[in-house]
Amino acid sequence: MQKNYKHNLRDNHSRGTVAGFLEDKIKEGSDVALVTAYFTVFAYVHMQPVLARAKRVRLLFGDPAFIGGFEAQTGKAIFSIQDEAVTLAAKLKQKSNIAACRAWFAHSVDVRSVIEPGFLHGKMAHIDTGNDSAHAIVGSSNFTVRGLGLAKDSNNVELNLIAGHNIDVDELISWYDELWNDTTKVQDVKAEILAHLDRFYEDQTPEFVYQKTLFHVFGSQLQTPTLDESKLHRGGLKSSAIWEAMYDFQRSAAKSAIDKLKAFGGCILADSVGLGKTFTALAVIKYFSSQDVLVLCPKKLEQNWQVYRDRSQDNPFASDRLSYDLFFHTDMGRPDAKLDAWHWANYDLIVIDESHNFRNNAAKEIKEDGDRMTRYQFLMEKIIQASGGRTKVLLLSATPVNNSLADLRNQISFMAGADVAKDASSDKDYAQKLGLESIDRTIHRAQQRFIEWSKKPAEKRHKADLISTLGGDFSKLLDSLTIARSREHISRFFGHEMQRLGGFPVRAPVRSEFIAHIDSYRLFPDFEKVAFQLASLKLPMFTPSGFLREDLSQDIKTHYAALRNQHLTQETREKTLVA
Repeated sequence: MQKNYKHNLRDNHSRGTVAGFLEDKIKEGSDVALVTAYFTVFAYVHMQPVLARAKRVRLLFGDPAFIGGFEAQTGKAIFSIQDEAVTLAAKLKQKSNIAACRAWFAHSVDVRSVIEPGFLHGKMAHIDTGNDSAHAIVGSSNFTVRGLGLAKDSNNVELNLIAGHNIDVDELISWYDELWNDTTKVQDVKAEILAHLDRFYEDQTPEFVYQKTLFHVFGSQLQTPTLDESKLHRGGLKSSAIWEAMYDFQRSAAKSAIDKLKAFGGCILADSVGLGKTFTALAVIKYFSSQDVLVLCPKKLEQNWQVYRDRSQDNPFASDRLSYDLFFHTDMGRPDAKLDAWHWANYDLIVIDESHNFRNNAAKEIKEDGDRMTRYQFLMEKIIQASGGRTKVLLLSATPVNNSLADLRNQISFMAGADVAKDASSDKDYAQKLGLESIDRTIHRAQQRFIEWSKKPAEKRHKADLISTLGGDFSKLLDSLTIARSREHISRFFGHEMQRLGGFPVRAPVRSEFIAHIDSYRLFPDFEKVAFQLASLKLPMFTPSGFLREDLSQDIKTHYAALRNQHLTQETREKTLVA
């Protein structure tokens, strides 16, 4: 039951919910008039006992999604089967829920919609209970689970105001009736809604269920433009030496990485060690050869990258004329006049080898040489953000996550152009490209679920369950931005290549041998005897605190006694040194 709030504001948080207002005001035999832009079946299911009291319900949609046939519309559907705030258990009851909603529409609801898109933006609920008693609320709430404040968490923050005077309530229903009866502005869409619901309510053939399942699994790939084979000739990639040298599984990764870079501005290539991530990256660089490319790698891998841009005979791909600037991770933010004068904002593509070295975006303390940027800050601010969002980022790492999923979030932030944990606007904008609500929240929820899963007893902690535990939104994030394949995956799906490759090397099993003697001539004592002798050594020169003189003052003895009660004492340090 709705609490008796002294104010008339309903925000679905601290000031009451719209659902509570409807529950409190809709009585037996009421006439209900609603204006909404969105309507979900699950919101109806929540409100079904309350709506059942109404004698008549009029529903006015503020967007013409159904006029001319639902399937013909390309805009946002205002009548939705699903609701993003609904649990899986509720979704499993979808058929019975739709059947109930369909029956309610057929017998109790009149439905009309405005004809012109963008014509009506307001939301309203008017309840006439008879006996000159009426109530109304206007504002921003749609008829959805979150819009009405029915979700367990993450309800929308709404701004709705209850009409406080009878004259306002009467004026609202007069306005509603004028629009409802104006055939030049609104049109009856009840038949379209019932037909739409029938398609979900009726039994479907196994073939239809199978095809629909495939669409939901691979729908994002269908909607994301894939690389046209003919475009592989761009920059001479398909006729290049690097392309000829690559295996099919490496070519597949290169094409997928190019797709992701073009669609989302970023990709994490996380194939297992030994699957040729460098060759794949070189193919991507060749594809974007007309653009300015920067390669960042650890100092120890300098020759791995330097050789492929040299014109020497050591370069197997010298004919490809691969062009990119090569810098080290530690160059980022390092005080240097030459580096300070470099045009960092000119790069269109950045390839970062061992990108997990950029997983930490925490600012370091001021060093003796002054306050300088971390490598993470330098890359983000001086290169990616300075380019105005033009820069694409290819990250190479067999271990993109070292400590927590925050490592992954920090690397994805390069693709978003800002730290998604701190910049809500960039987080939202980039998440929309991926069809997600939020990058930061998606990764945070997955981390929490992983922690809960890891705390389960070993017998209940199955790896096969982990992906579903992390959530579908996290899987969607990985599918959109990452390529991560193991040797087992390559062997299973690229069997013909395994024949060409001759299979992956098989590591010989570990063989344990017991060798009791240091040398075959028995000139030195055995290991066990040496270990025993070493353990028996006291080395008093390194443990002076164990040999305090008897004539020391009481203050010194008291001081040493206090030290012995500490976790790490001087005596402990000395014993550690001896060991």
